[in-house]
Amino acid sequence: RSSLKCRALLVALRPCVPFASLSGQGSAPQRHFSAAAASIPALKLHVYDHCMFCSRTRLVFGWLRIPYEQVTYGFGEGAKEELCASGHGYGPQDGPVKLTGKKSLPVLEGDGVPAPSGMRGMPESWEICSYASAIAPSGGRRVAPATGRTDVAEWFKRCREVGVQLHRPRIVKMPLKDFADPRDVACFAWHVKQPDGFDYEAVEAATPKLLEQIDAVLLDLEPLLRGTT
Repeated sequence: RSSLKCRALLVALRPCVPFASLSGQGSAPQRHFSAAAASIPALKLHVYDHCMFCSRTRLVFGWLRIPYEQVTYGFGEGAKEELCASGHGYGPQDGPVKLTGKKSLPVLEGDGVPAPSGMRGMPESWEICSYASAIAPSGGRRVAPATGRTDVAEWFKRCREVGVQLHRPRIVKMPLKDFADPRDVACFAWHVKQPDGFDYEAVEAATPKLLEQIDAVLLDLEPLLRGTT
């Protein structure tokens, strides 16, 4: 039962993280949809596997059938020097920093991809999604515009309030390139704890109660999907 709950939670919170990525194969680039349309340039998408913003871009690229090569990074790579010195990261000038000067993903790189001055690629997931929609082959799939449904927005808010307490302590234990190095895990923990004082031990101890809460939230999802509310 707990396994089913965790799977449901992953589906709700990370709808486009491919289960194949759990094999921990490292950072070798992965090519998606190799039969590229002649009019679409060769694209390279730099991501974290666990990141919801990176997943957003991958979902759009997949839906639009736009070919791309994926490069995945360890979360601690490119951390600030002071964090690296304390074991909370490594390579302060490496990883995403080489692309944009910041430790931030996703970044889209390729011939013809607009990039701010001094950057190797396009940052920001919404910008990348907009670019993907613009270059998608005519006559094919399209990304539907936002519905503006406040009930869906409210559901996502409720889901996140409980979901982050369940996934944060567990996501670092998944066999992803993002957390392959202990310094990746340490960097993630530092980033999570610093802004809001997130308490890993307390939320893990509260797991039974949190599972009950997320069950109730997930049960409210079906009527929203069916449009019956």
